[in-house]
Parts: sequence; C-alpha cells; structure tokens
Amino acid sequence: MLIIQTERYPAEIRNAIIDSLKKDVSELRICSAYITLSGSKIFRDCCDRFFTKYEFESLPKKVITSFDYGLTDPNAIRFWGNLPATEIRVARPDMIIKGSLTPDAAFHPKMYVFCFPNGLGTVLTGSANMTGRGLTINTETVWLQQNVPRSEIDRVWNLALLNTEPVDDLLLTSYETLRGKIPPSPHHIDTGPVSKPVIPASPVLSVFPESISTGVLMPESYDQMWVQVAQLQGGSGNQLELPRGAHRFFGYQFNKYEISNVVHIGQPVLVSGSHTWTDRPLTWHGDNGMERINLPTAAQGGFKYDNSAVLFRRLRGNHFEIDVVAWDSDLARAWLNASKNISKLYRLGYRTDRIVGFI
Repeated sequence: MLIIQTERYPAEIRNAIIDSLKKDVSELRICSAYITLSGSKIFRDCCDRFFTKYEFESLPKKVITSFDYGLTDPNAIRFWGNLPATEIRVARPDMIIKGSLTPDAAFHPKMYVFCFPNGLGTVLTGSANMTGRGLTINTETVWLQQNVPRSEIDRVWNLALLNTEPVDDLLLTSYETLRGKIPPSPHHIDTGPVSKPVIPASPVLSVFPESISTGVLMPESYDQMWVQVAQLQGGSGNQLELPRGAHRFFGYQFNKYEISNVVHIGQPVLVSGSHTWTDRPLTWHGDNGMERINLPTAAQGGFKYDNSAVLFRRLRGNHFEIDVVAWDSDLARAWLNASKNISKLYRLGYRTDRIVGFI
C-alpha cells in the first residue's frame, strides 16, 4: 500500500507505524539516515500504545543511522542507546576520525520493520526519516508491505549493515565534538521542530456550533477531529467537553438541545494500540449547553489529558483511534497547521478560547 504524507494530511507516517504495530511484535528494526529526539519519542509513543514499559524494554530493537552532515541528534542516539535490548549502529564512522561530516557516499535509507514470531514481518520503507518533521508534516511517501518473509528482511538488513559499527561513548563524544565545530545547517528542514503556528485571535475564528447551524461545517465529512484541552471535567477528570454538533463526526444524529438535563447520544468505540473501550458514552449536557464524551482514565489504560490535544481518527464503522499529545508537541502543531491551512479551525464555544479543528 502506498502512503503519502503532506501538510494537508499530516502524521500519515506516524499513523502507518501505529497501524503496522501489533501486540505480538517480536523485534523492531529501524534504518533511518537521520534521527532526532522528537522523532524517536513519536516512535516510542506509538509503541507505548501496545507494550508496557517492561515489554518494550525487553523487546529486541535494532537501529541504524548515520552522522552524515551532522544531522542526527546525539540525544536521539542516547535515547536509544539507554534502552535495554537495543543495538544502535552508525554508518561509516571512520569519517569522524578524518575530521569530516561529509561522506563520500551518503547513507540514505529509511525503513521501519516489525518482525513477528511466525517468520513474517511488516515493512514500511520510503522517504521518511525518524525525525519530528519526517513523521508529521514533511511531504513523504512510504510503501507498506505485510507478510514479508524474515529471510528477505534479513537479506536487506544485512546489506544495510555493511560499513556500520556499534555506537559507543567514545564515538558519540567524538561526533558531538566535531558537530560542535562543524554544526549542521540551521536551514535543513528535516531535523528542526515543527513550527509553532500563529493562532488567529478569538474574534476572528468562527464558533463551532454556529458553523454547524449555517452549514459551513459538516463534521462527518472529515477523517480526524482534534480538540484543545486545558483540563477535563467530571469527578474522574475524564469528561471532554465537545462543541454542540460534534456528535456528527462520530456518525450520530441528535437535535434535542432544548432538554436541560443529561441525554445519551451514542457510544463510539475508542481504540488506542492494543486497548479498546466500548463503554465511553457521548452525551448532551443541557445545563452548560455542551456535548461531552467520557474518555478512558489513566487507570483504565488511557491518558493524562491536562494541556493536551486530543485527536479522534476514523478507523472503521464506529471505531475511532484516540491520540493524546502535549499541546506544544510536533504532532499537535502539525494537526493545528493542517486545520488552519484548510480553514477548518474553530472556537469550541462562545464562552471559551479553546479551539477545535478538522483534518
């Protein structure tokens, strides 16, 4: 399957990683020309949706990257090097001894491999480096291939291993020192953070319920909806206030807004990695004129929601992936930018400056 990611359709590479992971993955392999801490954390966060901390640390992990042009972040190498059961290697380390970060032939592959106990694997390969931008907003293409024989994976992997060496403290320190003398270009688009978007002033943004009532917005037409969160409501702190009309994104029809108490609208199935929640009610709260959805708490395998962006991604039927990230993260910025660029950014309601967007 061919997958493309653009600013208009952000995080499609991240989504492909999530869709490739399974609970029974027996080994992870990553081959990326350049890696950054942000990209590494996005990949790790995907894995955390399926594995406990112990399971992930016990999982065999292999990473190959390069020092080419000084683009790889030393802290990303430390991130992987500090994880148990992880082998991290670098291509052509001899150029460090020569005092150069410019290779004679660049190391440029990008490949994400998920091996399974049955001798088969899923492979994502294409243009996307394991960087914050590579997994979120860069225009990237990858091919996703399932049921690849382990023998074929090993053959390709062994070729990628040629002229690589394990990274040790001395090699990493030497790279950092040389990188300080020959810093990477500040204009290289792949390794910088996703730019913080300028959010229009509240009076400029349309209000969500008003846009629904005038027919400007049809939530059911979009695959993803995200909501800015300061703090959730309810006794368990897991009730997300949604704008009036948000139920349409989840495929429901409701118009009994004159009712002043709580009314059940529907119960979408929420999915995150190996977790599935079928008991999350979506309701109308007439006392404050908002819809609400009960999200899974951390104790139920869910998330911490303070100062975050909560995104719902349509999967199949009434199933939706839920993703929760820090409001100032690369992923949240990518979602916000995408909604802003297609003019699908709205104020949540008349009495709040929080925003909601569609992709």
